[in-house]
Amino acid sequence: MRVLFTTLPLVGHLFPVVPLAWAMQCAGDEVLVATSSEQFAQRITGAGLSAAVVRDVAITDYARASVITGSGASLEQDLAASARGWAALTAPCAQAMTGLVREFRPDVVISEPAEFAGRLAAARAGVPWVEQSWALPFPDGFRSAARDELIRRGLPPLPAPDAIIHPSPPQLWPAEAPEGLPMRFVPYNGPVRYERRPSRGPGRRRAFVTFGSLLVAHGAGQGELFAKLLEELSAAGFDMVVGMDPDQGRLLGPLPPGVLRLGWVPLGHALKECDLAIHHGGSGTSMSAAVRGVPQVILPSATDQFLTSAAMEAYGAAIRFLPGQVTPAAVRDAAEDVLSDPSYGAAATALAREISALAAPGAVADNLWMLI
Repeated sequence: MRVLFTTLPLVGHLFPVVPLAWAMQCAGDEVLVATSSEQFAQRITGAGLSAAVVRDVAITDYARASVITGSGASLEQDLAASARGWAALTAPCAQAMTGLVREFRPDVVISEPAEFAGRLAAARAGVPWVEQSWALPFPDGFRSAARDELIRRGLPPLPAPDAIIHPSPPQLWPAEAPEGLPMRFVPYNGPVRYERRPSRGPGRRRAFVTFGSLLVAHGAGQGELFAKLLEELSAAGFDMVVGMDPDQGRLLGPLPPGVLRLGWVPLGHALKECDLAIHHGGSGTSMSAAVRGVPQVILPSATDQFLTSAAMEAYGAAIRFLPGQVTPAAVRDAAEDVLSDPSYGAAATALAREISALAAPGAVADNLWMLI
């Protein structure tokens, strides 16, 4: 079988689909991953997958559409704004994607939630298409906003998927979520090296701290907030593993004592060595911490981060802050609360069991053909 995966050129969009792409490739399927940035193609090939670039669009354009910050009071509005931004960037890619589908002749197209050119091309070619979420299902308003923007730009409406895959347990899904096939979330973070951290001193707590790949560089005031947060945690006696692009890390200035490492790290390994995760609520970070049974303090500031953080808090495995509530001291206090109250650790352990009981990507790949 030929399988075409399509993704925007952003790591938070690509990384969740890599385990399924590899499962299908290992099963003997011919897998190709299409994106719309020459620069981003190396992220795909670095994952051991073949890449196709349909058009070269600046990654910063996609970053601006992703970082739609708000209060979290209107998740629908934030998601709709991002959907319109990503749909607007679909227009210049649609024709080239149609040409790729015609040339590659896939038996199925699998698209992440924000990539629309692949599903339009699949519909034109009469090829079934599947949506794979980053983690949790998106509200219907996201697709509606994308559909309206595509129509406004002269493109056809989005076709309904033949199947939907959510790499998360149904216990986290919103009550109104569309039907989907749950799949075990498998952390993937790119070709990064594992390095052993120093052994802990007596009484030292270790936190994994990140704001993801976009917010420090593209979110207003996020770099300053992140630097002050590291200082507050250092003063409280935390050791920290900081997940961040080293180039962005240089924007922070001198790092406080207690930072064991700054850079891209393999989340699955790093989180095993940490007592909690303090982060922005990205799907990859949230679910990687959940897989490892690590309680979380989450500071969402954009689009789906509000959805994911609300689900983690409702499950009992996290404390979350809305943007107007965030101060470095408040986050430090929340970290102390998470570690002193055993209910957070117990809920995180229970959630990890829920995830491990789900079908692995290989099993989903085996059954996918029966769903389309």
